[in-house]
Amino acid sequence: MYHYNYRSKLSNCFYVILMYFLCCLIIIQCRGMWLSSPKYYKPVYCFVNKYVVIVGIVLSFVCLIRDKAIIMNKINRAIVAFFLLSVYFGVFIYNNGYNSQLFLTEFVKPTVVLAVLFIALMDKNDREKFILCYINIIFIVAIISLTFWLLGSVCNYITANDEIYSRWSGEVIPSYYNIYFEPQKISFLGIYKGVRNSACFTEAPMSAYHFFLAALFNKKIFKCNIKQIVLLLAILSTFSTTCIIGVLFVYTFDVIKKCYKNNYLRIIIPILAIVSVVVIIKLLSKRLATLSGNVRIDDIKACLLAWKDRPIWGNGYGNGEVLLKYIAEWRNGNYGSSNSYFVILSQGGIYLLFLYFVFFVKALVQSVFNKSLDYIVFVITLFGVTMVTVVSYQWLLMVVLFEIGFMFNKTERCYRINFFRREMKLE
Repeated sequence: MYHYNYRSKLSNCFYVILMYFLCCLIIIQCRGMWLSSPKYYKPVYCFVNKYVVIVGIVLSFVCLIRDKAIIMNKINRAIVAFFLLSVYFGVFIYNNGYNSQLFLTEFVKPTVVLAVLFIALMDKNDREKFILCYINIIFIVAIISLTFWLLGSVCNYITANDEIYSRWSGEVIPSYYNIYFEPQKISFLGIYKGVRNSACFTEAPMSAYHFFLAALFNKKIFKCNIKQIVLLLAILSTFSTTCIIGVLFVYTFDVIKKCYKNNYLRIIIPILAIVSVVVIIKLLSKRLATLSGNVRIDDIKACLLAWKDRPIWGNGYGNGEVLLKYIAEWRNGNYGSSNSYFVILSQGGIYLLFLYFVFFVKALVQSVFNKSLDYIVFVITLFGVTMVTVVSYQWLLMVVLFEIGFMFNKTERCYRINFFRREMKLE
């Protein structure tokens, strides 16, 4: 027999509001355009870095008081997580003190707080609720951006009402009410020439990464068809080759899996696989033949050469100057990075990269151990798309790593996917 504990409804509502607030901060920090504009940078930067720690700590306390039966167990886990990460980062800063104060402020403090919250204090259902918050926010962003992209960028029914300078692209770009921006144009395979949907982010590949991440988790966990359709359309509007290939890979696997269950359809599996591989290779070859593709390859070469200078500890957090002597001259000032793991390798060495890889490896090993081919594809796709997207020190990536690293952990309590009611078993 079950009943709802309405006395906890208010605290659960407060918990969800905090979740959404924290999620918004994490999204903004993951290449929001406001952090790239000198006009908004300072207030937004201070606000985001200050409140991500405050909200993370408040959420941690809320997690403790919501589960009084296991409070000591969670406190012990929190202490262990805090101690291990503090020692881990402390050793790195001791051996690589470059930009140590900035490293502490921008990455270490938020990462430690989020790690304690997501690994030690939240259970699987809580983490999935946070992922749902992220999906809901990005779903709204997708709807808004598609509206402005279609009516403004494509059809010109509405026009930009402002302009802002973007340090990311080094240009003044059109702005629609400071919630939608047009930093990039593209000629995509001769099919479309025009503006890419960058939403409220610094460039189209970053908005595509958010849309793809939300779509990937929605498909795997929540399976909401309406959200999935909107997110996939948003991905297509960015014309991001990386994310389009990711979508093809995931859905081709789904179709092959369904065909395999039907004896009559198994015959088309080789044909489908060959067609998918040909399409993916064609997209990749077209992309690599462009200036952007050449820049990505040169970035990897430069990062590897810089990494050889200090293979264990790296050249320092945010140290882009060390790459200048290895970057090709033909890039003409285009010195921005275009990948994640190689940047971490060059700046943090093998030591810092280990923090990222341990969660991916853990997720992959658990997927194999549990014989879950779906999760294997999920992890591999996520790894590949993240590798060629510039999210090296973004908090969103850390939250994603915490989620996939513990996605097979059993829940401690049973919850409905209802934020305002918690199902309690009557003893």
